[in-house]
Amino acid sequence: MYRLSAGRGAVKRIHTPRAGAFSPGFLCRCAFLEFKNPGLEDPACGAAYSNIRMEIRAATPGDVPSVIPMVRKICALHESWDPAKYTFRSDPGEMYRAWLGRRATDQRSVFLVAERSPGPPPVLAGFLVATVEAEIPIYRVDEFGFIHDLWVEEAYRHEGLGRQMVMLAIERFREIGVEQIRLDTAGANEVARALFASCGFRVSTMEMLVELKT
Repeated sequence: MYRLSAGRGAVKRIHTPRAGAFSPGFLCRCAFLEFKNPGLEDPACGAAYSNIRMEIRAATPGDVPSVIPMVRKICALHESWDPAKYTFRSDPGEMYRAWLGRRATDQRSVFLVAERSPGPPPVLAGFLVATVEAEIPIYRVDEFGFIHDLWVEEAYRHEGLGRQMVMLAIERFREIGVEQIRLDTAGANEVARALFASCGFRVSTMEMLVELKT
């Protein structure tokens, strides 16, 4: 699932990434972004900042409780777009909780969070989660990376944050050694498709659905 507004290039500066910022085995680097946007209000405290610094880093199990509310927003948005496909049995945030915890310690998963500063307290502005999936054995490709979810909180959109997380995920999957990365987008989510296209993705398959009324 993907929900994000495409960036409009308002990022003032992307700092040189530093090594060793990810979970064990994660050789990829994290990124620091500074937003020069006077009057941008920080939703965590209601204060206006002219210089907001974002660190994109590997998630830890301790980040999961802060990611769960964003998962709920993702799921609610998708359900509003297509309830026939995206109506959930129960609280999707709770259903994600244990799975996200495992992703945070799995060296073949990519689980990134964007953390805002200045603080305190630290505030997560977005996340991306992806895994390595096995392909069915009739195809040449044995496995592929799959981006399950990408979310940026509304106050921090249009600054290139989502695109930076996607590019870091691509870098990590390249290090893992997978040959392809795939994802799905909701039919209504043209903005997300534009974002992913800007990162090098192309349309491969198109899912179709018919409801059989009983």
